[in-house]
Amino acid sequence: MSTVNPVSSNSASSASSTQTVSQALSSMNLSPQDFMQMFTAEITNQDPLQPMNSSTFLTQVAQMTEVSTSSQLSDTLNSLSSTLNTSMNSQQLTQAMGLLGQTVQYTDGQGNSQQGTVSAIQSGANGAAPSLLVDGNTVALSSVTEILQQ
Repeated sequence: MSTVNPVSSNSASSASSTQTVSQALSSMNLSPQDFMQMFTAEITNQDPLQPMNSSTFLTQVAQMTEVSTSSQLSDTLNSLSSTLNTSMNSQQLTQAMGLLGQTVQYTDGQGNSQQGTVSAIQSGANGAAPSLLVDGNTVALSSVTEILQQ
């Protein structure tokens, strides 16, 4: 008569195994393609007289799916972040353009309040916020404290 392991111990073992594989993949910097290649080699080279048991096989398939899903989620989040940065930069540029010709009050690098007329906009490098040219001084858009009436 054979002994059957309780379901809870298999579930705990499977969860532990999934965490172990995920941690190993992270530490080895394996891509989902690398994992799939290793998984295929394991299936191809297994002993036909002692095949992998079905729970181990399903655990590995689930791990492969988890790795693939994590990779896709990461790509989606990176794309969303890029889109949000582009949108934010566009909004800041629109705000800066609205200040052209306006008299603004701003805080300078020493913390003093200054005022002057915005004569130009300098676009930010590498996604940085645009800056303003106020009476010959470069002023960060975030340093403007007030738009004064003319």
